[in-house]
Amino acid sequence: MTRKRRTIKLFHALEVCINVLLVLNLAAALLLSIPSVRNQWGGALDLFCEVSIVIFVIEILTRIFLHPTRRGIHRFFRTRKGWNHWNLFDLTVTGISALSLFSGIEGLVGARVLRLLRLLSTGKVISRYRQLHDLTEAVFAAIPAILGAGLYILFITTLYAIVGVGLYRDTSPEFFGTLGEAYISLFQLMIFDDWGVIVRPLLSTHPFAWFYAVSFTLIAAFVLLNLVVGYLVDSIQRIRFDREFTSHQGLHHESDRLQEQLERFEKAFAVWQRQQQRSSAHKSPSAPAAPSTPNTHPDGSDSN
Repeated sequence: MTRKRRTIKLFHALEVCINVLLVLNLAAALLLSIPSVRNQWGGALDLFCEVSIVIFVIEILTRIFLHPTRRGIHRFFRTRKGWNHWNLFDLTVTGISALSLFSGIEGLVGARVLRLLRLLSTGKVISRYRQLHDLTEAVFAAIPAILGAGLYILFITTLYAIVGVGLYRDTSPEFFGTLGEAYISLFQLMIFDDWGVIVRPLLSTHPFAWFYAVSFTLIAAFVLLNLVVGYLVDSIQRIRFDREFTSHQGLHHESDRLQEQLERFEKAFAVWQRQQQRSSAHKSPSAPAAPSTPNTHPDGSDSN
């Protein structure tokens, strides 16, 4: 086994240990949110988080300067396709969480903010797993479409809020007394929070109020929110298709390269065979002449 292979295996083992440490760090952050555990074990858990941050800093510096499969520091930040966003994210999260290690920072930002800075180190989990990569990239890729759907939801909600204030302001002032309360009530209808509590008081005075509530729920909850989910699903499928297409392209390029190498080898082998045939033809000896026999008579005497 070569030295480079041993180094690559060592880096793989280091990544496994870092992943386990990330999970333990997240568990420590969860335990610190429990008052009883924080009062009893807060010091030990804070120390564990600080040691974890130091290990994370050492790990990312090792990936930047000593990774065996990269040549140059710039390879950590850029790839052939452009910036390596996940490495930049990893470096940013590690750098911000490392600020909590400096003495005096607690007096500037407070203990709660300091704990939040330490909690940022658990965000490295996102940059470690492919499934989280796909989901995060899908969310960012679908943001323009989601914003468009959100504006459409806001437009529909505004129309229904104006109608609700105009019709039900006197009947149900706690839900439709003002435009702001109408927005909150419609949002509750959209997520089915106290749907009956909001609608039933309206039916006692306005028998057709059910059409107002049901139509808004159908449009907002069953159409527009499902449209947002559809955008996310479509974005995930596109990301996976692009990745598979890129990998297939890489395989095609690799097969073409191997085919070219095979053709060059066949041509070189044919040239070598011709040279061997020529050299063997030059080195082969000429055919020996047939031995001459003396002319004799039938009686056995020599004619000469």
